[in-house]
Amino acid sequence: MTDLIMEKGKESTYVLDDIIAGMLILTGLSSFTGKPLDIHRFIYDERRKYTILNSFSFSQDDIHPFSRVLERVLSRLELSRIIGMENPDFDRFIIKPAGIDIIKNDVLPLFAEDEIEQLTGIAEDFKNSCC
Repeated sequence: MTDLIMEKGKESTYVLDDIIAGMLILTGLSSFTGKPLDIHRFIYDERRKYTILNSFSFSQDDIHPFSRVLERVLSRLELSRIIGMENPDFDRFIIKPAGIDIIKNDVLPLFAEDEIEQLTGIAEDFKNSCC
């Protein structure tokens, strides 16, 4: 599976990292849970409501849903310094201010209006249930 999303007739493309980064920025939060189990379960459950998340595949061989793709996305967002763990207990991701600007200016414009609506809905659910 590729991490690149391409739609027919759409001029721009985005990667799965952009979906998660866009969703995180749209929450308006400065930090969120660093517990992988919570993040994986949240995205797994949200796939039922939002088609933009359908490219995230999950293994259900274990007691909890796990996505290698989502794990890679979070790792790349951390490596690119969009998010980071700067707290002493490593229990929360911090959304970096410079990352916010990059996502708002360079990533969110890649999405169509209906995709932004989905990302906004996911962000709202994330704020209310996972962070």
